[in-house]
Parts: sequence; structure tokens; C-alpha cells
Amino acid sequence: MFEEGNLLLFTPFYFKNGALPQPKFFLVLKVCDGNMLLASLPTSKDHVPSDMSVKSGCFEDSKRQVNVFVFLAGESVACHPLTNREFAFSLNTFVYGADLDTYPVSVLEKQIADHLSEG
Repeated sequence: MFEEGNLLLFTPFYFKNGALPQPKFFLVLKVCDGNMLLASLPTSKDHVPSDMSVKSGCFEDSKRQVNVFVFLAGESVACHPLTNREFAFSLNTFVYGADLDTYPVSVLEKQIADHLSEG
């Protein structure tokens, strides 16, 4: 499940900063030492400067400290491994380099176990 490139949906996701839990996508970018994940929580919040066009893919402006990967609304970004059903975000979705963080696998496994035990 926690393999590089996987897009996961937590319902809800428990944020490190104690913010109110909510459904959140989680993109696994790198597995470090088998127990730590470098990941991003994609967002629909567009913080791209207004004079830069929003297009699919990665772009960077180091002078303005902008580093972002954009998934355009309706663009297929994932495929369910069992059903082969394609997935697309309904809104433009952004992965900001400044928002990358690390997450211990054990913490995420606990979130999943706690959620399953509630249901």
C-alpha cells in the first residue's frame, strides 16, 4: 500500500499539526529505510502566482520560490490496482514542493487500523 507513486485516500486523515481531521489524499513519493515516507498532501488551493499559467506537470521559478506539480481537473492520474478504473481529481490539484513532509509508516498504519475498528 505504501509504495512509491501510490495515491491513497484517508477518511479521515489526522494531521501532524492537530488540525481537524478530514478526508485527504496522500501521495507517496519515496519510501525511506522501509519505515518512513516522503509524501505530499495534494490540495485544490491554487497558490501559483497569477501571472503564471496553470498547466499540467511540474514547473519551478526559483527566484519566486515556486515549485509545484499540477494535476488538471479531469486528467487521469491513477488507476485502481484491482478494478483498473481510472481516477481524476474533479478540481485542479497541486503538489507544492514546500509542503513535502515525512510520515512514519507506523503512524499511518495506526490511522488505518483505528478507522477500520470504528466501522
